[in-house]
Amino acid sequence: MDMLAYKLGFDPLEFRLKNDPNTTRQQQYRLGAERFGWKDKFHPPGKGPGDGPVKRGVGLASASWGSGGSGTKAEAIIHADGSVEVRCGTQDLGTGSRTLVAMVAAETFGLKPSQITARIGDTLMPPSGGSGGSTTSPSVAPAVRVACVNALEALNARVGTEGTWAERCRRLGMESITEHGQWQPGLSGSGVGGVQFAEVEVDTETGQTRVLHVTAIHDAGLIVNRMTARSQTNGGIIQGIGYALFEERIMDDQTGVMLNPNFETYKLPNLADIPTIDVHFLDQPERGVLGLAEAVHIPTAAAIANAVHNAIGVPVMELPMTPARVLAALGAIG
Repeated sequence: MDMLAYKLGFDPLEFRLKNDPNTTRQQQYRLGAERFGWKDKFHPPGKGPGDGPVKRGVGLASASWGSGGSGTKAEAIIHADGSVEVRCGTQDLGTGSRTLVAMVAAETFGLKPSQITARIGDTLMPPSGGSGGSTTSPSVAPAVRVACVNALEALNARVGTEGTWAERCRRLGMESITEHGQWQPGLSGSGVGGVQFAEVEVDTETGQTRVLHVTAIHDAGLIVNRMTARSQTNGGIIQGIGYALFEERIMDDQTGVMLNPNFETYKLPNLADIPTIDVHFLDQPERGVLGLAEAVHIPTAAAIANAVHNAIGVPVMELPMTPARVLAALGAIG
């Protein structure tokens, strides 16, 4: 995309604004450019300020992803002591699914998340789908919401609406309330995406690339937990940096054996490689709960590659953009 823009004499941002019909992405381009400072930082490829070997460049890229939910079931139990259990067969891969369950239930009941026991990750619980494809949150949140609404309505029908939560639950006596729910359309949506801007510094003598700054603008529908959403976005961007600059699986062509199967020889970004990351979400609660993970990972490497092109004046056409590949693109090595 950037190569075409430069060939036609366009600023890559201007080129996208003229040709991308997606109104949400148009908003993301404009907002991201303002937060990133694109107007002040952009320069023609290889024409940045300074005469030394270290060159700076900027690039951007966009992404879209399907997301969407289906199929999940959940169970909500209200006990006489006021405690609440929510059960769902989903699992937490570190993305905060357990917290999501507790937060949706807590909001439905008017309680704090700490008052909810979220039980997940067991085949004895109501079934859910696999954690993948940015489908977990839009599948789980609606099922939990429906189960909790059903349980709350059952509580109101049995003990009335007068009194505090604890008082009303005590009226249940020895019999808890158990209600079920399942995913239904309207509480979640599909189709997510975003735009990311990257600024890099490339040493044209060593081929070393350092990412200085990433601005990420993403749509995520109704954001249930802003802290975990931001954390997941940071994680996706860090993965994208690894994809762009470090991670390469080296295989033996004869045996199919991976030759660098450990963290000594398979390189990952470390703390010193992490740039300033500016994350901003477009809140669209009318779209319901959406997934996020893949959409925040997809554009990072492309934005960095475009920034390297802008810095040194030539594109590097293979990932990861190791020092050797950068120098080869510059013609410094064969």
